[in-house]
Amino acid sequence: MSLTRIGSIGINTGIAFAGVTTIVTLNTANDALSIGATVNVGSGITLGASGDIFATGVSTVTTLKVGSGVTVSSDGDVFFTGIATGNGSGLTALNASNISSGTVPTARLGSGTASSSTFLRGDSTFQTVNTDLVSDTSPQLGGDLASNGNDITMADTDKVILGTGSDLSIYHQSTQNFIRGSATASPLYIDCCENLNIRHLDTDGSNAENMIRAIGDGAVELYYDNSKKFETYTNGCTVTGNLNAGNVDLADSAKARFGTSNDLEIYHDGSNTLINNSTGELKIGGDHIELRNAAQNSTRLASTSAGALELYYNNSKKYETTSTGATQYGNLTIPDTDAKIILKDGNNYIQFLNTDKEFKFMNAWGAGEFTFYPGGSERVRINPNGLLFNGDTASANALDDYEEGTYTPTDASGAGLSLTINTTAAYTKIGRMMYVQFDITWPSNSNTTDASITMPTGLGLSVSYGGGVVNWTDNGNPLFIHVGSKIYIMDNNNSLGNSSQHAKNNEISGKRLIGSVWYIS
Repeated sequence: MSLTRIGSIGINTGIAFAGVTTIVTLNTANDALSIGATVNVGSGITLGASGDIFATGVSTVTTLKVGSGVTVSSDGDVFFTGIATGNGSGLTALNASNISSGTVPTARLGSGTASSSTFLRGDSTFQTVNTDLVSDTSPQLGGDLASNGNDITMADTDKVILGTGSDLSIYHQSTQNFIRGSATASPLYIDCCENLNIRHLDTDGSNAENMIRAIGDGAVELYYDNSKKFETYTNGCTVTGNLNAGNVDLADSAKARFGTSNDLEIYHDGSNTLINNSTGELKIGGDHIELRNAAQNSTRLASTSAGALELYYNNSKKYETTSTGATQYGNLTIPDTDAKIILKDGNNYIQFLNTDKEFKFMNAWGAGEFTFYPGGSERVRINPNGLLFNGDTASANALDDYEEGTYTPTDASGAGLSLTINTTAAYTKIGRMMYVQFDITWPSNSNTTDASITMPTGLGLSVSYGGGVVNWTDNGNPLFIHVGSKIYIMDNNNSLGNSSQHAKNNEISGKRLIGSVWYIS
């Protein structure tokens, strides 16, 4: 069927085009087709009286215009400038970029109805918008979360947890703030490009005071109440104020130095411990000071709180100072022959064992004494007069001289006889008392002068009286000795000698005389 031209026709009840496949011209500038009711084109297109198009099948239309609102092209595109309705089951794709303007206030886009209070989920269902995320137990972000100038507030103990294994958490608990890493996580790093400052604020957030400052490529500073107390520098660190520490470990030869010019040094060189002081005096103060062994169980030297200084040997006290002097426990030995002990007060002194092995007591006024009390009573007294015994203080009784020596007796008769010395003659001088022993043999002679021998000389003696005895070894008859200016041999019987009983040289010729004599100077 072909409908080519209808000048003007009114159709009020409807025209059905059955089998029509091509409409060449439906509307021109001079001709118009008015359809007042529904027009069915085949079985697939229904044109409504108000311009609506219902398409349920396939229709080939070169160009179909319905009023000024709907145009159907020959390739199946439908262009709407009005309103089109349908069930949408045949629309498999909708390109949103081709919707260049206008709004869709309400649409059926899956299960549920779109509105200003819903949003379309990924599972094609609508979800009611709820700004309280508490009801969503697992909210997730598809991108960055921007605060847009607003705060994120969290209650006590609520945490910001970072890391797949919840390795880092940040939170506030009561009056404390925590940045806490887990025990198994990596170290906690705080990185900055320049300076890192940790400051203290007042409760209102004002009055920032330094606590820790870390300066890029520079010092680290520690503060107390905004006052710097510790600072690192190129060669070490500086402490301002006191340093209270536990153990301080230093390597061998590393020194603890004190003073602006390092005047005091304490260190261990690997073998020995050294304390070096280069300026002034080294003073060690303390009410009670002890030097002990490394095990701290044996005292070597102690300065007690009572003022005493004590010296020890193998933890046994050997010397102690007291308020009146000092106490020695045990022996005092001076092995060096050149050693001296001198107790001196001005010009007064006591000197023990000098290089000449002498004992000296010197008192500038000559009034000094030594008194010895063995067994608790005075036995010996030494004063400027000499040696006194058993408490005697009389100067006339003082022993002021003692000497021992040897000498060679010679003939004192003037006869020029040569005596034979059998044993070296000896003498002992005690005060004014002189004791002489001799053993001689008289030479054979016929001289008749009085027999006599010399006495020890060079002792500064003025001889007085004396006497002695001689054993005449040949016949056992004793001979006595008379002392004047020399020692005379005297005969005991009147058959020998003159009236003074002096023996003659010829009377004792060839005899051995062993004798001893006492005399007073």
